[in-house]
Amino acid sequence: MIILKSLLLIVLVISSISLIGLILLQRSKSEG
Repeated sequence: MIILKSLLLIVLVISSISLIGLILLQRSKSEG
C-alpha cells in the first residue's frame, strides 16, 4: 500500500510539473 501511495504521489508531481511547464511555454510563445 505504501508503494502504491508513493507511486501516486510521483505521478501527481510529474503531471503538475509538466502542466506548469506547458503553461510557461505558451506564455513565452504568446509574448514573443
